[in-house]
Amino acid sequence: MKVDAVRLGDILELERITVDVDPDREYSQIGIKSFGNGIFHRDPCRGNQLSKLKYFEVHPNRLIVSNIMAWEGAIGISGASEKGFVGSARFLSYRPIDNVDIRYLNYYFQSPEGMSSIRSASTGTVARNQTLSPKNFENIKVNLPAVAQQRRIANKLDITLTLQMETAAFSMDRAGLAHSTIDAIEDEVFKSGLQAGWRLEALGEIAEINPRTPHPDGDETVAFVPMSALSDITGSIEKPIYQNSAEIKQGYKHFLRNDVIFARISPCMQNGKSAVFSDSESEHGFGSTEFHVIRTSSSLDSRWVHRYLRTRYFRDSAAAHMTGTAGQQRVPASFLRDSQIPIPRSTEEQEHALKKLDELQDKRLRFRSLHMSQIDTLKAIRSSLLNTAFTGQF
Repeated sequence: MKVDAVRLGDILELERITVDVDPDREYSQIGIKSFGNGIFHRDPCRGNQLSKLKYFEVHPNRLIVSNIMAWEGAIGISGASEKGFVGSARFLSYRPIDNVDIRYLNYYFQSPEGMSSIRSASTGTVARNQTLSPKNFENIKVNLPAVAQQRRIANKLDITLTLQMETAAFSMDRAGLAHSTIDAIEDEVFKSGLQAGWRLEALGEIAEINPRTPHPDGDETVAFVPMSALSDITGSIEKPIYQNSAEIKQGYKHFLRNDVIFARISPCMQNGKSAVFSDSESEHGFGSTEFHVIRTSSSLDSRWVHRYLRTRYFRDSAAAHMTGTAGQQRVPASFLRDSQIPIPRSTEEQEHALKKLDELQDKRLRFRSLHMSQIDTLKAIRSSLLNTAFTGQF
């Protein structure tokens, strides 16, 4: 296959049709997802709500490049559905001017070779601040076969990658259904218990919320638990940091062994960041001020409270009672105190129900492992297809 090294600026032309923004008019903007996931549409807004950047018209059949995220594969092709949209100065819109199929170029820049060329052309000190200028982009040279060959490769990639994306979407839908089913079965454990005679009690009546705890001696080893150490997947603490208690400054949340720590801030709370502090090396733990601490009485197992707080039902209810501004919403301590918790009639019933809930959690984790393995395989297939297409093996 004959290929020629072609400068992008010789086959693409930057299109800049300025939009004279009317503050009272409604505009629809584009965005571009990273990793070759294409263009998406932002919610419409009025001109007075747009940023201070310049805005330009978006037309179909253009190669659209994000100048700040191109290094991460934020490149796509505009279609008929983008007609009438606008894009900020962050988006470079290129019109084909010679024998080039822009689908071929779009796929090329998702391949390992193409991503490498984009990253080399982007400037900046750290990845998140790397910017691709029009000049640097247009100076990139691409090995370009005849346009018929470009179309052949692009057509094959259209078919195979569409199938790969559909399979990934099906896998995501299946995962959502599986987790929803497990959520419903967990909910049924508590509902059936209440029907069998379990009582409801306010959490604040059977546990202390954010109790005061004396600081340990200065030479005692304690566990420090940052928010990042709290797993939203397993509901456990992973890799706490051990320090001398004298190194822990005032202002952190302080908890004891068997206390429940519960992330109160969005989105950590919705994601299920909570755990029982059951550290074997230290009786004392310290952590983020964004934790609520729940200390149960001797008659109530902290694992039971934790299991209930991690249910989808409870997290959805807590989310509905959050206070604060968007992005900084928190569950108030008063909500925890007033929340009604199902209490089994005996220790035996509690242990039996916990066993059921543990089994459901094991199934959830096993399914998640299988699902993530499938997603990783699909990503590898995509990478392999793109690599094959642009190394003369397609």
